Amino acid sequence: MRKQQQYGMFIIALLCMLLLPTSAAHAVAYSADTGYETLDARFWEDQKPPVGFYINAAGRYILETVPAPTVGSTFGEWSVMNLARGQYTGYDYVNYIPKTYYSDYLKRVEQYVAANKGVLDFNKSTEWSRVMLALSVLDYDAKNVAGYDFIEKLSSSHRFSYRQGINGPIWEIIALNTRGYALYADATNDDVNTIGKMIDYILKGEIVQVDGTVGGWTLSGKKPDADITGMALQALAPYYKDEALYAKTGAKTSYEQFVKAVERGVLAMKNMQLANGGFGSFGTVNSESTVQVIVALTALGFDPLASSISLKHIGKTVSFVTAGATHDGVYSNNVINALLTFWAPNSGSSVAVGGFKHVTSGYDGGGGAGTSVNAMATDQAMYGLLAYDRFKKGETPLYDMNDMRNGKYKQQHAASYTITYDGNNIGATTTAQASPYAIVGLPWEANVHSWNTKADGSGSKYLPGEKLIMPEHAITLYAQDETASAQANEEAVQKVVTLIEQLPAPQNVTRTDAPAITRARATYDKLTAAEKEKVTNISKLVTVEVKISEVLAKYDDELQVTNLMQTIDALAAVTPLTADYEEAIHNARRSYNALTPQQRLQITNANALSLLEAKIAIVVEEEKVEHETSIEAVGEDRSSKDVIAMINALPAVEALKIADTLAVKKARVYYEALTATAKKDVTNESKLAALEQKLAELQKAALEEEELQGEINNQSYDKMKITGKTLVVESNKSAGNFLVQLPMDVLETLRTYNLTTLQVSDARGVKLAVDATAVLKQLQGVKNAKALHLEVTQYNYDTGLFDVKLYVLNNQGGQTAIQLDREYIQLSIPYAFFVDGKRLHTYVLLRVNGMEDVATAHYGDAKSVTLHVKTGGTFKFTNEAVSFSDIKGVPQTAAITYLANRHVIKGDAGKFNPHHNLSRAHFAAMVVRALGLQAKASDSVFNDTKGKWYAADVQALYEAGIIQGTSPTTFAPNNNLTRQQVSLMMARTLRYIGIDTKTYETAVTFRDINSIAPTARADVSALVNLGIIEGENGYFAPSRQVTRAELAQILRNTLAIAELM
Repeated sequence: MRKQQQYGMFIIALLCMLLLPTSAAHAVAYSADTGYETLDARFWEDQKPPVGFYINAAGRYILETVPAPTVGSTFGEWSVMNLARGQYTGYDYVNYIPKTYYSDYLKRVEQYVAANKGVLDFNKSTEWSRVMLALSVLDYDAKNVAGYDFIEKLSSSHRFSYRQGINGPIWEIIALNTRGYALYADATNDDVNTIGKMIDYILKGEIVQVDGTVGGWTLSGKKPDADITGMALQALAPYYKDEALYAKTGAKTSYEQFVKAVERGVLAMKNMQLANGGFGSFGTVNSESTVQVIVALTALGFDPLASSISLKHIGKTVSFVTAGATHDGVYSNNVINALLTFWAPNSGSSVAVGGFKHVTSGYDGGGGAGTSVNAMATDQAMYGLLAYDRFKKGETPLYDMNDMRNGKYKQQHAASYTITYDGNNIGATTTAQASPYAIVGLPWEANVHSWNTKADGSGSKYLPGEKLIMPEHAITLYAQDETASAQANEEAVQKVVTLIEQLPAPQNVTRTDAPAITRARATYDKLTAAEKEKVTNISKLVTVEVKISEVLAKYDDELQVTNLMQTIDALAAVTPLTADYEEAIHNARRSYNALTPQQRLQITNANALSLLEAKIAIVVEEEKVEHETSIEAVGEDRSSKDVIAMINALPAVEALKIADTLAVKKARVYYEALTATAKKDVTNESKLAALEQKLAELQKAALEEEELQGEINNQSYDKMKITGKTLVVESNKSAGNFLVQLPMDVLETLRTYNLTTLQVSDARGVKLAVDATAVLKQLQGVKNAKALHLEVTQYNYDTGLFDVKLYVLNNQGGQTAIQLDREYIQLSIPYAFFVDGKRLHTYVLLRVNGMEDVATAHYGDAKSVTLHVKTGGTFKFTNEAVSFSDIKGVPQTAAITYLANRHVIKGDAGKFNPHHNLSRAHFAAMVVRALGLQAKASDSVFNDTKGKWYAADVQALYEAGIIQGTSPTTFAPNNNLTRQQVSLMMARTLRYIGIDTKTYETAVTFRDINSIAPTARADVSALVNLGIIEGENGYFAPSRQVTRAELAQILRNTLAIAELM
């Protein structure tokens, strides 16, 4: 249920999954029947793993990517509900849930509710419903959340429940039934909400198709949608199974008609099912639609894998097991296996960790052609599998959480089963414990050549050191000697040979062969070196691997075009268009931006995307004010007279301003909503067309780069004044690029009045500040200098980038880039400055350096970002999340992640090696990236760094006075740094930035104070007093070597104090 579907839309944002790790792969699905053989681990008896493995993998993935859940449709309630709701399984992921994970989440909920004074949203009841799901599973009473009663809010207005169409009633009913909440009665309120009213509202929305077919539900249009139909059935399920419960709702629809509508919904889902057992929405096969069907069937008491389901009230029999088909290279014939095709192996820290994709081919809302794990898809896949597992095990349905009362989740712990390593007359017998689906490393024992599931060696063979996924029961492995292992080895070799023989010839390879090729490679890789030598047809495998790589690359490029066009078409067909679709439209634009120029030329409906952007801008603007009626379609019920009046109210062409953009676009949208006949009655449409042409000219003038061509734009600023020692230049410009050009006579004011700072700003709040002396120094270095050019461009939709242009212009129009020495240019930019800046506060900034994105010093708050730069450049906002597999439990994890996401620190092969000592070379690299330094000299002064990857970093830090050599010509780059040495270097870093450390040099007391060099004590004291570095149990330990993790924390603290990052 994407974005709690805001809800029911398949094209949903990955901007809100901003801080997720992605796992790149070609658009090929996962096979539940054979995919497990490609994993770097094996299963008991080499059998296909049950759904429990995937539940555990998703749980582990959520814990790795959602360390601190908050209120929200991603990284929030769904993750919490999944983890707590699945604890009954006793699976291994339960071992990884931090002790305060749930209690900390509840505190954040209380803080969020209190901060918003109990109003989670003016129009969306689903905000309350979603939070209630997590509260119920944690046995938290929704009648008192930070002093606010959620049930009172949901009771107060029936109209409020359906402002999102049927979505609101659906989720209110589901949320209320999680703990059996009853809505409050109020005889004085005609609008009081009841379960019965909401059921009637849902039933009233049942689809009647053009051909007369009745059944199912949707958010818009005249065809049922699998997502919304599934959700509606989930809400109605308790009453379908209990006529007495239905009678208590007060619904006006008879029970007989009610149960028929439910069964027609089931039949409608069956009719929407794809040949491979899966489901789609808006024409795109996706995991979430399949999940909603699974949850619906299990809620109704139907087995999704049953060969026959009786719909007795409408006289029909259905089955959700199909004849089977291949989709994206994988065969399946039921909803469970179809859902598992979206699992993404190797997307977490280990083989036992993995999330789910939204799609296996095509766009998942801007994340790429099926190549990324999707946070919402993972949440939904996990609870879909839990719904099925609970059904099979006789547990209460997914959303019936009455079994979680009395803090049940606190009593549900991971199970533990015994592993017996039977010596089998070869060695000693030992035992170990493991939870279901944990990774077990098989032990090495003397004389043990392999382990086997049967004492006589006729079972499955496992080698010492191999990874085994623990099943849901105790196991015994029997030691085998060399003789017993030989026969099993021959069988393993023959299996690989056969798999390769079954592959097609290279010239016949197609995309559907990818799973088989991957399986053959994975099986081959599990052989020993001696066994691999016996695989005589390995050359064929290598050849087809090259071919499939070419095939998949070409296929992915084609998908990026065709699926984006399908996405735009699906959005254009949405009626009514509501603010719920805003993020999907933004993501479609981002997907377009990500294409190559050649691919963009193939997007023949790009104009439709532009019109959608105009429409959604109007919708969002209108929805800022709370309204008491359901949101209608844009332009609906408007007459030609309304549109004529709207156009007449627009300004004359010569008086048009950019600020009139919304009004002009709104008139166009309402005009386009008219019928062809009504359009003919709009006699002033020509005025609208003329205004649109003029508006395009104004926007072009404002947004295009303004070329000086030797002339100074003396109109680029409106006011100049001196405040204290600062020259303040202000521009009234409120649209387009931030652009100010200061002629030499203005700049001479800095020298004339001995000013210290130049500050430039505009009406939108963009502000640039720079040291006056540094500016004058730059001007002196330019012959015939004429002006200082300061510019920040708008976010470029075609490239996804923006530029900061800082240069000195000469009389001939030449440009000399500003490049400061020690000083920084401080540039503050409100997110609202950018055309599409609503979510940028959740992003980080990187500088684009050729083909590489590098760190840039910056920090932000909820409204703006501030850069510290020494020169101009091209920048990009990104929500790329970097993760390392070896930092879990490391105290400095937050600092490591923070700096890694900003490209200040790097790892190696997915690891950070936090406990490794810090070399002088790596220190230089980290600090240089953070400070944005560049070496002036082309060659290093140190002989032992020349030609090395770190030579420029060491030279830059040496020139800045932050580091010194061990001699005039040696640096000793591989020597490790001590705490005292790092303290000296970080103190110099602070002074370089401009922080006077003497203010903080009050002596500190350590038991080993005499072990600190007298010349270093002042700097150590300053860093300790600033909170940059700490002592250890009363000692400073100056000679102890610093680890990489410790330096990350020290550097993070330093940058925070300096407000650089």
